[in-house]
Amino acid sequence: MSGSAGAAGFRGFVSARRDGNTNLNGSLSFRWMGGNASDVLWPRPNLEINLRETASRIFLDGVLHGALYVNMHVLHWRQGPVDPSGAAIFVDVTASARISSFLLYYTMENLADDRSPLLSPLRVEGRNESWGARWSLID
Repeated sequence: MSGSAGAAGFRGFVSARRDGNTNLNGSLSFRWMGGNASDVLWPRPNLEINLRETASRIFLDGVLHGALYVNMHVLHWRQGPVDPSGAAIFVDVTASARISSFLLYYTMENLADDRSPLLSPLRVEGRNESWGARWSLID
């Protein structure tokens, strides 16, 4: 390996609480790699941005807890003759409601329905939805 490559990035986190019943949390990270550093072992993205947001609220004197989670992942590879190449955006959303130890949740993954390959020839699944219930039997 010869030559040089630049790299830059940052991470940030924000948290806010209102009246003890509402919580807002967010994080943002950014990574950029210049030169050919992103292609040393395999085509890694030369630009990567990740945004995570969480909002939760407690209702009915702590009996009901609702939450919403959003995760957005933006990737960009250099244009090239092989996959992956170009840009991809992945957005996942989850909503949940907890009553005591019983949890109901609904998740939507890859809202943008982006089918970019992460590693050729493997592609990301398209839009996906799931829901479920979980009951913790712990004292």
